[in-house]
Amino acid sequence: MLYPASSRALPALPTGLAALGAEVTQVEAYRTEAATAERSVWRDCIGRGEVAAVTFTSPSAVEELERALGQEDFERLLDEASALALGATTGQALAARGHACVLAEPATLAGLAATTLQLLKTRT
Repeated sequence: MLYPASSRALPALPTGLAALGAEVTQVEAYRTEAATAERSVWRDCIGRGEVAAVTFTSPSAVEELERALGQEDFERLLDEASALALGATTGQALAARGHACVLAEPATLAGLAATTLQLLKTRT
């Protein structure tokens, strides 16, 4: 079985498949790299309370946003905005930083969009 994965992919899926008898070949299909963030723009948005929700699709997205914003602004953001995670592993990355989140239902991009919309509807 060919398993194209991120450069930061966790071993859970290939390990589980191998335990079931599959021969798994994992290849790096893409690499998550840091983006530059205009901190002053984000700091202003966070300070004005303009962000209602932040969606995360992977643990590396949590790590990179925290790195890009800096610890203090990342904490301020998630103290004010709702955090939504695509799946349990991403939710664990947020929990490890002391932040609760809403998990997408179902754990798909469409599910994340629908869950985010429902959450935002309840905030108005």
